Amino acid sequence: GKLSPINTVKCDVPGGAHVAVAYSGSSGMVVSPAYHGGGINIMKIKADGSLSEASSIMHKGDSQAHPHSCFIDPSGKYGLISDLGL
Repeated sequence: GKLSPINTVKCDVPGGAHVAVAYSGSSGMVVSPAYHGGGINIMKIKADGSLSEASSIMHKGDSQAHPHSCFIDPSGKYGLISDLGL
């Protein structure tokens, strides 16, 4: 088989350091911590496999935030983000 791109999504927070993908039933999400940007990008996976527009979470009040990895539980409800700077 051959892989073909479906779509691309611009992330709000630059500097993605890791990508985690989680599925629960027929829905899914992609989470990408942004080491230099100090935040996390989150995209839902649509039914056709394409990614939704990115939403972001920023750490407020601390310029030393450096999220660098993400692990999502099998249910897709919870995520653990490692941060070097906090």
